[in-house]
Amino acid sequence: MANILSIFDTESAAEKGATLLLKHPSTGEVVYADKAEKKPLSITVKGIDSKEFESLVVKRARQDSKGKAKKDEFDVEKEKLRTCELYAKLTIGWENLPVDFSYDKAVEVYMQHKDIRVQVGNFMAERANFIES
Repeated sequence: MANILSIFDTESAAEKGATLLLKHPSTGEVVYADKAEKKPLSITVKGIDSKEFESLVVKRARQDSKGKAKKDEFDVEKEKLRTCELYAKLTIGWENLPVDFSYDKAVEVYMQHKDIRVQVGNFMAERANFIES
């Protein structure tokens, strides 16, 4: 009985992480650093059910409530940076990107490349990406 219930353990699956294969923004095809050697650009991230995601979101909410910023003071660039920092903290690593992985490089890549940022965010939010079928 316990084995069948393990499929509902989305927290453990999200904590382990899953690998996103980056896709070309217009064709939707996987992008390869070297197609002949089958080296796709990939990023491994934790999901939104991970304990780390929950912790980071709670921390962020506490900071926001202390600041009590007014709605008209919303800064788009600041929020973009905060999102990139969140994604970078949930990024475990990557393969075949032309830059070595680090937290700082992840923030930089996510800030500079909107489509990568969108793909990462969408991938992390999709629970099915973290659950083995």
